[in-house]
Order: sequence, then structure tokens, then C-alpha cells
Amino acid sequence: RNSFLFASFFAFPLFVMSMVFVYLPAMKSFWHSRAIWNITWEELLAWILATPVQFISGARFFVEAYYGIKSCHLGMSFLIATGTSAAYIYSIFVVFYNAARDAGGNDHLMQSFETSALLIAFVLLGKYLEASAKARTSRAIANLAQLTPENANLVGTVHKDTGKEIISEVEQSIPLSMMQRGDIVIVRPGEKIPSDGVVLSGSNTSVDESMLTGESLPVTKGVDDHVIGGTINLDGSIRIHVTVIGEDTTLAKIIKLIERAQTSKAPIQEIADRISAVFVPVVFTISVSTYVIWATLLNTSALDNVKDTWPYKEHGLNDWTLPLLFSISVLVIACPCAMGLATPTAIMVGSGVGAKHGILIKDGEALEMANKISAIVFDKTGTLTAGSPVVDDVLLLSDRCAALFLDHSVNAQLS
Repeated sequence: RNSFLFASFFAFPLFVMSMVFVYLPAMKSFWHSRAIWNITWEELLAWILATPVQFISGARFFVEAYYGIKSCHLGMSFLIATGTSAAYIYSIFVVFYNAARDAGGNDHLMQSFETSALLIAFVLLGKYLEASAKARTSRAIANLAQLTPENANLVGTVHKDTGKEIISEVEQSIPLSMMQRGDIVIVRPGEKIPSDGVVLSGSNTSVDESMLTGESLPVTKGVDDHVIGGTINLDGSIRIHVTVIGEDTTLAKIIKLIERAQTSKAPIQEIADRISAVFVPVVFTISVSTYVIWATLLNTSALDNVKDTWPYKEHGLNDWTLPLLFSISVLVIACPCAMGLATPTAIMVGSGVGAKHGILIKDGEALEMANKISAIVFDKTGTLTAGSPVVDDVLLLSDRCAALFLDHSVNAQLS
């Protein structure tokens, strides 16, 4: 976020100046006037504003491109570094070229500092949005992890060999990380069950398991019934024999399932990875070929009959700089590659949002196949209820019932 804001602080004024202010009749003469050594105010301020974006905000892309070249794996950072550097270096050349020739009118070449600065700013915006999506997904997993309490009330242990209960004289509150398999804990009404286990004793109680099953109605638990860590004990106090701890608990397995789903690859992502592996070299080759072909056509007699009708020279371009602009455009349009980012981000965000709403997705392949689902079969109606009863219809059996119903309805509205 800070990198994007820093880049925007310089790129946005540069965009406004280059695309708006220099074309306003009242300000046009100022921007095209000489500031220093035949360099116009437009060129000087554009150079000043673009430089921090190019070398501070864009430094990460140059570092990633360097390591990509060393490992012979050219990624999106290589395209970004190449495209922005080409636009930046070309603009510096234009500034000195215009100053040396004291060019004016149609001979004045057009700089492209705003191209490099805006490209870096937009790419950083995309990375910020991607990081925000990942952060939201991580928060969904963190919310699941917070379902378990931080402490447990230890009242004894079960002997590993004999299976006999060893009751402590003093109840101890211990961190969940210190709880062991075989411990006996007491859970009072309103408290969360610290881990998976079996009810040893206590009055019949109701447990809210909606976080796991989606069932809105509490489930009655008695002696020898299994309970799940993270669920809420509603009524009576119960003593639980802890049978599972740590990563083996039901809640931990759910979190692990979500994390595995976020890092798994869908079949379509494998196709995108294969395309991305050759995407960058192909784009770079097309960019170079674009410059060579257009430069050859414009500087030979092949386009003499039509190029004079093109107004590119009125915009400060010539037969060598117009092909360069086309070549840079290929690099700029090609990066960043959506194929390499969209699929993994969609899987990560989709599985995180699903977990937040109680929908567990096994892996990326299951998420992709969900697109083909035409019917869903639920095992019980409780899964589909909202847990909040509402009046659907009223059947009045007599006039006396109707009078009483109207009286109660009026009183309810007035209160």
C-alpha cells in the first residue's frame, strides 16, 4: 500500500500535467517555455516526477528481473522493468535531443515519462489489491482458529494404561498449548469446549455446533457422547476426557483443508502456468520484431504512398521514434499477465470467502468443477434454516380467536 501511495504521489500529478495542463491554451506557453538549457518546463518537471517512481517504486521489479535473468526464468517483472526502462530512457534521449537541436514546432519530439510512471503505479495497485485479497483470506482462517478458547480448566487426567480417572484437588487454568491427550477438563455453561473429547460426567447439556455443521438447533450431549473443540456448551457443566489435541482436532483439520485448497492448483491453472512460462520470451520477441519491421517499412519506400497522410510527425515523432513507440506499447500492454495472477488469486479468495460462510472447499479442482453443478442434495433441512423462526401464516379457528389475535397484535405494535 505504501509503495502504491508513494508512486501515485508523483505519477498522478505527472499524468495531469502531461495530459491536461500542457493542452490548456492559458498554460500552454508556460509549459513549452525554456526552463534550463533549452529544456522546457514540461520536460523538466516530467523528468523530476518520473525519476522517483522509476528508481524507488520500480526498484523491486528490477531486482526481481535480475534474479529472473540469473535463473533463466523471465517473469512479469522482466516485462515491467524492460517496458518502463525503454519509455524512461527514450524520454531522456528526447529531452537532450530537443535541447541540442533547440527543436520547436513539428521538430519537437514528444517525451513519454508519464508512460513509465503510470505503468509502475498501476502494477503496484494490482499487487496491492492482490495482497488485500490474500489478507482477507488469512483473516477468515484466523477467525476459524479463534473459535477455540485460549485456556482450559484442568481438573484431572485419565491414566494411560489403567484408564482410571485421577482427579486433582485443585482446578487449574492452563494454556491450550499445554493441554495433553488424556486430560480431564471441566466446561461450564457459556464456555467453549477446548478440544475434541468424550463427555465423562455432568448433566445433559446442549452444545451449539453450528460453526461446524451449520445446524442452528443445539445438540443434546450426555455421558460417552463425543464433543468437538470450538463448539459452545450452553446449559450444564460437563467434564470432558480430551482424546485429540493440536493438529488432529476437527477444527485444525478444517483449517488445514482450507489452507491446502488455497495453495492447490486447479486444472486450468496448470494450463496458465505453461502459457506463462513462454509468454514473456514471446512478448519480448514480438516487441523487438515490431520495432524492426516498422522501422524498415517507414525508412524504405514501402509506405511512401500512405505515410505522408499519417499525422505522427505533428505529434513530435519521426520514422525511428514511431516504431519505438509501437515496440514499447507491446511491452506495456502485455504486462502484467492476468493469466498468471487471476487463477491462484481466485482460488485463494474463493476458498477463504467460502470458509467465512461455512462452506469448505477441498481443493482447487473441486472449486473449478463447481461451475458444472446443476443440482445440490442436502442431507437434512436443518442445514438450510436460518435459525430465526418467523410467522408464515395464521389460521383462526373462531371469531373469538380472531378478536383475541387482533387485540394481541395491536398491543404488540404499540409496545
